[in-house]
Amino acid sequence: MKAFCDVYPLIPKMANMLEGGGKTPILNPIELEDLGYKLVAYPLSLIGVSIRAMEDALTAIKGGRVPPPGSMPSFEEVKEILGFNTYYEEEKQYATSTSQLSPQRGYLSTSSNAYGIQQGTQEDTDQSDQNPQDPVVEVITPDVYNNYGADGTRDPFSGIWSRSLRVKITGQDGFERLDVRIPAGFLDGLTNIVPALVGVNIKALLDDAALEVGGKQLLDFNDTMGDRIQVFLE
Repeated sequence: MKAFCDVYPLIPKMANMLEGGGKTPILNPIELEDLGYKLVAYPLSLIGVSIRAMEDALTAIKGGRVPPPGSMPSFEEVKEILGFNTYYEEEKQYATSTSQLSPQRGYLSTSSNAYGIQQGTQEDTDQSDQNPQDPVVEVITPDVYNNYGADGTRDPFSGIWSRSLRVKITGQDGFERLDVRIPAGFLDGLTNIVPALVGVNIKALLDDAALEVGGKQLLDFNDTMGDRIQVFLE
């Protein structure tokens, strides 16, 4: 190993310490550095000690003994070690709520993202209202549907939860970008999947098609990015 490192000392060398099964002697990082190595891998150390610890813990549990708290990190320590607290902070930056999609507070923007939502100003809302082709934003949640028969009454809408909405998006290039089915009553979920549908009054379309048997196409239009969006009631 030393002779190998001495041949071209300026070229970084890597040692692979295959613990418990390799032919190369297992040396510590300091010894490897003295020989001339710059990189080292211990590929089985972590998984090996993890397996042994899990075997010991399972044996203890099988024998009726629960590992004491001092032998393992607390739940809060686990979250910190794995980085969950960092994930939670990032999640706050991108979290949305139904209120943010309401007609008073939000609007659809496709200028920077084909299917993105951003907060709009009152001026933007006024401009969109001037265009007769712009749909009025209406987000319907499952709670709203309880007033339309989703609670099992004999209203025509009572069976809508047993049906599905199929959303299909085809790009300008002809390639399929999305083909998904969700429960027909879960309209809030639909707008989360395809923000471009925020503002389309899907509920009114479902009202008209609630009593129809079989499938029906509810929407077929191209968004501002040129993608074709189709919605079917199945």
